[in-house]
Amino acid sequence: MIDAEAKAKILQANISNIVRKVKSGKPLSQPEIALLHGESERSQKQTSLDDTIGADALAKLTTLTDQRHRQLAKAGFFPDPVKGRYQTEKTIQGVIRYYREAAQVDINEEQLERRTRLQADLLQIEKDEKEGKLLPIEHVETAWEFIIVNLRQRIWHHQKLSDEIKRDLLSEIINIPERDYSAAKSEREHEQ
Repeated sequence: MIDAEAKAKILQANISNIVRKVKSGKPLSQPEIALLHGESERSQKQTSLDDTIGADALAKLTTLTDQRHRQLAKAGFFPDPVKGRYQTEKTIQGVIRYYREAAQVDINEEQLERRTRLQADLLQIEKDEKEGKLLPIEHVETAWEFIIVNLRQRIWHHQKLSDEIKRDLLSEIINIPERDYSAAKSEREHEQ
């Protein structure tokens, strides 16, 4: 049978793992949520020092400093400590809420950064179009087809090449436009 001290250590380790998981932005599993609810119900029944956690233990559990805990308490994430002790349940819930909000801010900043990069890319494309640095794909395709046809004719009518070499070269050239065009087309579709 596990004694009360061992149970408390296991509970503290479980809560520490839950805090770490939430801090990394991962959702909680049903057993983890049940553990928190069970602790919530247990702590509501008790009215002793078991309802609080010391500043050092909380710092070890959350990997935040006591100063940061006090800042979070002032910001309204959980109640202020009383005589250096925090209300366990409300503080853990507040730390989890803080980590969730921090993870959401990171996601929003990442999305904003991506959108800004895309807008800058679009502006650069528009600028390049106005300056004549870009050509419509239809013009490029027409020019490419003309080049390939011209190259095929030159190879076929070349006097110094054997028929075997001509066939090899022409078979390679036949595949070039299809390969390159397919790759370019799929790259364009991917970018959109």
